[in-house]
Order: sequence, then structure tokens, then C-alpha cells
Amino acid sequence: MDIVKICKLIFLGASTGCLVISLVELLMILSIGINNFYLNGYEIVNLILGGIVVGLVFSLSSFIYEKEDLSTLIQTTVQMGLGFIALFIVGIYLQWIPLNEGLNVIVNWIIIALIIGFIFWGGFYIYFKIEAKKINQRLKKMNQ
Repeated sequence: MDIVKICKLIFLGASTGCLVISLVELLMILSIGINNFYLNGYEIVNLILGGIVVGLVFSLSSFIYEKEDLSTLIQTTVQMGLGFIALFIVGIYLQWIPLNEGLNVIVNWIIIALIIGFIFWGGFYIYFKIEAKKINQRLKKMNQ
């Protein structure tokens, strides 16, 4: 993997992590009311850094897709597994996961995280599938 690709993955991961954190916080604010929501500077910094770390792990773990001898299922499982492990470690450390609020809340948190993760994975999968199709069409035109 070359340095340019690594830099692109770092930027993509950090920006996607910040975007997801911003959207989640926006949804929380809208659900509980703007006047009932408060974060101090320490909490905001932790949100941003936590989002960046999780985004970086999801993004950088996409290296697995370069291993063409692995099935798509294994590649996806490895990438999503690494990403969700990072998310859960960061989530527990920064207390995003409400461990003291009962099993139902934790299970709901995990389900929501999985849904968001697979939505992003699906979006990137569709994007790269479309790009591959465009490249293949260009190659066919060049060979004619």
C-alpha cells in the first residue's frame, strides 16, 4: 500500500468518523430537545477524537480488500470486526455505551451501531462497484 493511498484512507476515516459523530449527536439533540442537551469542552474533545479513532480503524482496515485470495465475506467480516472492536473499546472507554443502564439499552446501542456501520459499508460498496463498472467500460472501449 503506497503513502498516497494511506493518506487518503486517513483523511477518509477521520472525516467519516467526525461526520458520523456529528450526525449521532445531532439526532440525540433533536430527540431530547435542544434545551436539554449539554456537553462541556472535555466531552466534545472526546467525541471528536473518539470518532476519529473509530473512523481511522474502519478506514485503514479496508486494506483487507487488497487480499484478492480472500472471499468478500471474509474481507467484510475482518474489516467490520476490527471497526466494531475499536468502536466498542472507544465506546466503553468514553462511556458512549451505557453499561449501567441495563442490557436492553446496551443491545439497542449495539444494534444501532451495526445498522449505521452496514449502511456506510453498503454505501462504499455500491460506490466502488459503480467505479469498477465505469473502469471496465473504459477498458472495453480502449480494446475495441
